[in-house]
Amino acid sequence: MAQFTGLLDRVLYLFSILSAYPVLEWICTKWLPDDGSCASQLLAGVGDMVDADAGLDLWRMAAAADNSDKIRALMPSDDDWDTLEGKLSQFNQGRDFLESWRRFMHNHGHHCRGEIELYNHRWFETPDYILKLVRGYMSQIGKIDPVGNHAERAKQRRQLEQKCRRQLRNPVKRLIFNRFLVHSQQGWVFRENVKSEVVKLLTAMRKMLLELGSKLADKEVFAKPDDIFFLRLDEIEPAAAIVMDEGGMISHGSIIAREYGIPAVVNAGDATRIIKTGQKIRVDGDRGIVTIIK
Repeated sequence: MAQFTGLLDRVLYLFSILSAYPVLEWICTKWLPDDGSCASQLLAGVGDMVDADAGLDLWRMAAAADNSDKIRALMPSDDDWDTLEGKLSQFNQGRDFLESWRRFMHNHGHHCRGEIELYNHRWFETPDYILKLVRGYMSQIGKIDPVGNHAERAKQRRQLEQKCRRQLRNPVKRLIFNRFLVHSQQGWVFRENVKSEVVKLLTAMRKMLLELGSKLADKEVFAKPDDIFFLRLDEIEPAAAIVMDEGGMISHGSIIAREYGIPAVVNAGDATRIIKTGQKIRVDGDRGIVTIIK
C-alpha cells in the first residue's frame, strides 16, 4: 500500500509538472522566431529516461559483444539463450557479457511490447527475444550509432537552449523561459520514469498471478498457468477468511481481518477441532456463522 501511495503522489506531481510544456510552447511561439519545432527540440536528448536507456544499454551490450572475437564467433549461431549462456560462462569476456546481460534484465527486464497488458511476457521471461535484438544490433555495428546519435541530439539541444537565451534580451522573459524549460524537461523525464515504475508494479502483479495460475494448473483447473489472465478479477480472488476458537473485536485475528478486508469469526469455541484440513467452509463475518460445505 505504501508503494501505491508513493506512486500516487508522483502521479499528482507529474500532472502539475507536465503543465509547464504548453507554457514553453507558447513562449517559443510568441517570444522566439519559432517554426513550430523549437519546444520539442528543447526536449530532445535530455537523458535519464529509463525507457530510452533500455535501447542504449542494449546497443552498448551489442557493441561490447562485437569487440570480443570469441563472443562474435558465438553470436551468429542458432543457439537459444540457455545454450549460449553455458558457452559464454566458459571464458572471461563471456562472463563479462553475462554480467552486463543480468544488469540489463535487472534494470529493464520488466518491459515488453504492450507492457500494460498483464498477459504479455516480459523481457526477462523471453531471453531469446533480447538475444535476437543483440544479434541484430551487432549486424549494424559500424553502420549506425544510436549512442552517438543520442549524444549529438543532446549537444544540439544545449546549443538551441543557448541560442534561445541570447534571443531573449529581456531578462524577465529569459528568467521565465529558463524556469519553464527546466520544468518541461524534468516533466518529460518524470513522465517516462513514472510509466516505467507502473510497469514494474504490473510485472510484480503478473508474477503473483502466474504463481497462482501454476498452482491451479497443477490441480488441472487450467491447462496452463497463462490461462489465469483470461479470468475476471472477481473469479480469481481467493483461500480467504479467519476462524478462531478465542478472541474478540480487538484481538490480533480481528484486526488483521479488517486490514485485509476478509471475513472473520472469532471466539468460535471448538471450531478449529471440528474443521478438518482440506475442508471447504463458508464464513459469514456479519452474523458470526461458520458453515462446513464439504
